[in-house]
Amino acid sequence: MRSVKPIEMQYGRTKVCLHKPPYLFGSPNSAFPERTGRFIVTEINGSWVTEMDLSGHVYWSIHPPGIAYPSDTNQAGLNELITTDYSYPGQILIFTNTGKVIWRFRRWVKMHYTLRLR
Repeated sequence: MRSVKPIEMQYGRTKVCLHKPPYLFGSPNSAFPERTGRFIVTEINGSWVTEMDLSGHVYWSIHPPGIAYPSDTNQAGLNELITTDYSYPGQILIFTNTGKVIWRFRRWVKMHYTLRLR
């Protein structure tokens, strides 16, 4: 039987979804390490991307420009990040940690509405 170890460190609180890192996070959906040893945390509620380290120091938090549902944000280059927008129809964005858009791919989908008369 495998022994279960207790949690040694946790940022945020279970079942509390607010943006106040490192104490609270708004439905975090990813945390990826950077080459610097810091982490990029993506939050669904409020559309936040935050850079922090394991000591809990927050370096910056930003709303990726034009992104409604950021997901799986990763480091793309020095001070550049890549994220996907999980909202329909979706998009991919490369941006800086100050909010400057470097590159964006999105497919515009024309919405068709049908009015049914009885």
